[in-house]
Amino acid sequence: MDTIPDFLQRVKQQYLQQVSLDQFQWVTSDIEWSVLVEPFTQAYLGEFLYPSIYTKFFLKSYFRLLDKHSQNHTEPDETLLYIYIESLSSREIPPVQYTLGDCSVQVYESQNILLRAGTTGVRTWEAGMALAELLYQNPINPGTRVLELGAGTGLVSILCSKMGASVLATDGDNKVCQGVEENAHLNECELSVQRLLWGVDPPVYADLVLASDVTYEGDLRCLATTMNDLTVVNPRCKILLAATLRRRETIDNFLRLISNFHVRVLTKKKYEKLLYYDSPPVVFYEIFR
Repeated sequence: MDTIPDFLQRVKQQYLQQVSLDQFQWVTSDIEWSVLVEPFTQAYLGEFLYPSIYTKFFLKSYFRLLDKHSQNHTEPDETLLYIYIESLSSREIPPVQYTLGDCSVQVYESQNILLRAGTTGVRTWEAGMALAELLYQNPINPGTRVLELGAGTGLVSILCSKMGASVLATDGDNKVCQGVEENAHLNECELSVQRLLWGVDPPVYADLVLASDVTYEGDLRCLATTMNDLTVVNPRCKILLAATLRRRETIDNFLRLISNFHVRVLTKKKYEKLLYYDSPPVVFYEIFR
């Protein structure tokens, strides 16, 4: 086979993103099952698989599919068996790779942990992925001074840095900030990282403020105060907020807190899903004076 089928490229992207195997989409049509179990596919998988905890479960699932869909009861090839055996004893937790067209971002994160040490910054949330998709498809201008609130793993900040922006990634947790610095180093990109407590720390100058999944339950008055302070420093500053609509009441309460702003829902922006995640609807708000 001269070219790699699109569905196998998607398999690779999902593997690198470490998509949960109960949500993993191996094929998109019945005819692709026969290709999935061919020796060519096994050789292709062997080019990018490496021993890790995730790989152990990935190959275990693939071997089941091999047994189920192979008419000739094809056995796993030696390379895949070797990688699987090595994965059984591996404690390796590799970075998650998010692939956006010709751009990829790697971050260390804990996808299966919702809260650890009181912070949500140990994983990339769905609205962060959606915001990264939107920014990749609607690039910001190089040199734009970008501030991210609640940077989490740093996916959005690192993407903006790769696009040529001057980025300050902020979070209220020192350990999260340290993680962003490590992820920036992993991607060999330059950005600044700073702890920023909403409603407490002084604002900085920014052309564009980015925030995703920051309007969760709780008192959001401090977030509203920080947004107000940022637009005092630069009245022309625009804020782009990505919000997962888990509870409509929560976002409505926040919008009431910023009633002194102009708020526009971005419904006409070009936006195509490029990453792999299940999520309630994500809405983008442009907030400005």
